[in-house]
Amino acid sequence: MSDAHLDLIHVSELHRLLISERVLNSMAAGIVLQGEDGVILDYNAAATNLLGVSGDQLVGMKSIDPSWKVVREDGSPLPLDERPSIAALRSGVTSAGIIEGIEVAGQSRRWLSVNSHPVELENGYRVVVSSFVDVTSRVQRERLLLLLAEVSREVLSASTELDACKRLCTSLVERGEYALAWIGVPSNTNDNGIVISCAAGETGYLYDDMDEWWGATQSGWGHTGVALHEGRSKVIDDLAQEALTPLWRLRAENYHLGSTIAIPFRPDDSNAVLSIYHRHVNQFDEITASGLEVIAKEVELIISHVRALERTAQALEETKAAFDTLAERERALTASEIRFRVAFEDNMSPMVFSDLDDNLTAANDAFCKMIGYSREELIGKDSKHFTYPEDIGITEGSLHHSQSGALDQFRYTKRYLRKDGHIIYSEVSRTPARDADGNILYYVFSERDVTEERQLTSQLSHQALHDPLTGL
Repeated sequence: MSDAHLDLIHVSELHRLLISERVLNSMAAGIVLQGEDGVILDYNAAATNLLGVSGDQLVGMKSIDPSWKVVREDGSPLPLDERPSIAALRSGVTSAGIIEGIEVAGQSRRWLSVNSHPVELENGYRVVVSSFVDVTSRVQRERLLLLLAEVSREVLSASTELDACKRLCTSLVERGEYALAWIGVPSNTNDNGIVISCAAGETGYLYDDMDEWWGATQSGWGHTGVALHEGRSKVIDDLAQEALTPLWRLRAENYHLGSTIAIPFRPDDSNAVLSIYHRHVNQFDEITASGLEVIAKEVELIISHVRALERTAQALEETKAAFDTLAERERALTASEIRFRVAFEDNMSPMVFSDLDDNLTAANDAFCKMIGYSREELIGKDSKHFTYPEDIGITEGSLHHSQSGALDQFRYTKRYLRKDGHIIYSEVSRTPARDADGNILYYVFSERDVTEERQLTSQLSHQALHDPLTGL
C-alpha cells in the first residue's frame, strides 16, 4: 500500500484490511498499527516474526516499552523522540527509511528499515502505520566492512607483532561490540593444548582474575582446537548448550556469553587461532563468519608486514652495531698502528717479524740500517740470505725448539753478513706471538748489534794477555 492510499482509507476499512488473513499472509513486510499513545493496536504475522515476539505480547506494547532496546546504526541508543513511529505521531510527518537495531527480551539484535506514516481519522484521532523489512544482512555486511577498516587502521599502527594482536582483540571488543576476543597459539607440550597469548573483553571467562595481556594459561581442545589443528573455522551457536564440558557451559552462563567462532589465524605462516564471543546465541551466521574471516586474513597480512618491519629494523640495528663495532675496531686499529709504529717501526733497536718458516714479514729501519739491506730486499726472504755461512742453522734450531714446545723464549748470538760484505755480531732475543688457543702466529725478533762490544772485549782480552810494548 502507498502512503497516499493509506490517507484515503477509513479506520474501519483499515482495520478490516489489517485483520484480513489473506492480505496479512501475503505481506513480507511487518506492519503494525499504533494509537496516539503509541500502543500497538494491530499487526500482521510478519511483524511478529521480524520482532521476535508473539501476537499476544505485541498487542498493548509501546515503542517506549523498556523491554525494547533500540539503537542507531553506529550502535548508540536511539532516543525516544527519534524513533520513527513516535516522530510521525508527534509531527504528523512520515518518517521513511529509518534504520534501527532492535533487541527484544534479550534476543539477538535485528536490523530493520522502518517507514512510519501518520493517519488522521475522521474523528480527529491520529494513528500511525509502520511498515518494516529485515535489513540485517545488509547492515551486517556494512558493519563488517566498517569494522575491517577500523581494525586495519588500528593494527597498522602497531609497533610489534604482539602489539598488533592486542590491538586486534581490543578493536573487536570495542568497535565490533563483541564480548570477548582472544588469540591462542599451540602449546609447547604434547597435550595439544592452546596457550592464550592475548585477550580483551570478558577475559575472566578464560581464567579467573586475568589482569595481564600476556599469559601462559592453557585451553583444551574444544572448538578452538578444531580450528587450530584442522585449519577451518568452528562455530558454537549456543555455548550454554554446546560447549565442550559442563564447566565451560556454566562459565558461559556466568559471563553471559551466547555464541562463539574460532578462526584459524596464520600471521606470517605461524599457527594461531582467533576466538570471538558474542553475548547472544546464533550470532555467527554465514555472512558474519565470512566477514570475520576476511578481517582475520587482512590482519594476517598486516602482521606479516609488521614482522617484516621488525626484521628490517633488527637488521638495521645489527648493521648499525656492526658499523659501530667496525668503527671501534678502526679506532682501535689506528691506536694499535700508532703503538706499533712507536714500538716497532720507530724503535731504535733492530726488530723483525718472521713467519713459522723464518721468512721475514716485517723489518724496522734500525734492522735495515744494521744489516745494510732495504726493507724491500728483506721482506719474504729467510735469515739465511744475510746470515754468516758458519752460523746458518742457529735461528732454525731455535724455531724448532719453540714449535716443539721445549722452549718459548730464546736468546742467542749470531753473525750476519752485511750487504757491503762486513761481518757483524747480533744478540738475538726471539719470542713467539700466539693466539687465544696458544697457537704460534709469528715470531718477534729483537736484536742488538754487539760487534763493537765483541771487538772491545777481544781487544781488552788481548791487552790483558800481551805486553803493550813488545806485543808478547
